[in-house]
Amino acid sequence: MAKRQTRYVVLEALRRQGGEFLSSTALTEELGVTRAAIWKAVVALKEEGYPIRSVTGEGYALEGEPDVLSEREIARHLATRWLGRTFCCQPQMESTSAHLKALAAGGERCHGLVAVAGEQAGGRGRGGRSFYSPPGGLYFSAALQQPLPLSALRLLTLASAVAICEGIADCCGLQVDIKWPNDLYWGGRKLGGILTECSLVGESGELEYAVCGAGLNCAATPCPSELRGEIVSLEEALGGPSPARAALLAALLQRLEGAFDQLLQGEGSQSLLEEYRARLLWVGETVEVARGSERYRAVFGGVDGEGRALLQTGGEVQALSSGEIRLKKR
Repeated sequence: MAKRQTRYVVLEALRRQGGEFLSSTALTEELGVTRAAIWKAVVALKEEGYPIRSVTGEGYALEGEPDVLSEREIARHLATRWLGRTFCCQPQMESTSAHLKALAAGGERCHGLVAVAGEQAGGRGRGGRSFYSPPGGLYFSAALQQPLPLSALRLLTLASAVAICEGIADCCGLQVDIKWPNDLYWGGRKLGGILTECSLVGESGELEYAVCGAGLNCAATPCPSELRGEIVSLEEALGGPSPARAALLAALLQRLEGAFDQLLQGEGSQSLLEEYRARLLWVGETVEVARGSERYRAVFGGVDGEGRALLQTGGEVQALSSGEIRLKKR
């Protein structure tokens, strides 16, 4: 039995025990390998992050659901039909979206491909701003390369935001809000963000590819002073450890696949908008609007049928397709 295969066969044997100890003798008899091979397999699994307890005379036990973000763990949880059925997972990437964009721009067929990282060195948000992506988070991007109606393309960010909120609720039981257009909030602080980037074919205007990227704060880690009080993690929101990131990712991809299917089929835009509006923050509130060098205050009236922000200033209502809004400080 190959070294790598032994490692994961041992892991599955320990999983079947449900946290109870399994003796070295039982493992050697079941797998037909030496005690030394079992010991080496356990050491390797511990190095990967699996919480295995060793007690002389009792054997080994897997304690709890490990937060191991790997292709193997993701595949264990994944129940999608096409989204994430091919993926690349690394401990760190410069940017998961940049990785997929480079593949798509290079001519590779990568519809449904998902890139995943536990840390990003160069995560980006809207307007080219940096996106804080420390270790312990969940950062992923998904590629779409199927024909997509322009009306649906406009709703891609909104659909992704709703799907991720639903996936978090499925996995964590946590209700998350949306700050227009693409930020995820809990308790008045930012939990994560979404960035959708597209490339269109010049002559036809058809979609060449779209990359939907998302980042979530999972573990409560120290953050830069300028972000203190501005961001929140799943661990803080839940008041305890967040779910294993592989299981969380699987729940998010399940919901995203359903949302993408609706858009690809040209269906469900009205229900999507209703679900987005139900989660939208600050409707009816006075907000501070930033668009380029322009700054002003307006009453936020929600979004129109294309997902544009409706902003009332004086007696006029303006539909804003890009920019930033923040709740006016009282």
